Amino acid sequence: MPELREYARRDGIALRHPGQWTALPPDRITKCMLIGSRPAAPDIPGTVTTRSEATYLEILPAGATKGAALRALAAAEGVPLEEVAAVGDNPNDLDMIATAGLGVAVGDGHPDVRAAAGTVVRSCADGAVADVVDLAFQANGWATSCG
Repeated sequence: MPELREYARRDGIALRHPGQWTALPPDRITKCMLIGSRPAAPDIPGTVTTRSEATYLEILPAGATKGAALRALAAAEGVPLEEVAAVGDNPNDLDMIATAGLGVAVGDGHPDVRAAAGTVVRSCADGAVADVVDLAFQANGWATSCG
């Protein structure tokens, strides 16, 4: 399948056949990703589905979202969520940018993400991360100059 080969090439991963689905240890599966021409979301109890791209459908254990991970990480580090910035581009980032004190979408991100974000910066390739660093510095009244 071309979509699967492109995913592996882009992310630099090796593909291998997992064998029979029923042989996989259910307590060790963290994510199942369906790749294809807009795969339909199945209704599987105890899971949540999200799209990371138009052709990628991710099936995760209920509660396993980027927002939940951000809350857990911030709590573990003792950082208030109001002081956390999160940058997203696709629908699987929606709860993460809603959770962060500074929720940012990249300019070339999915329209739903741009609409939900408090701030939209340039595209990834044009310096989105630098924009977010500048925003964080400005929010704290710090200067942002290099040299």
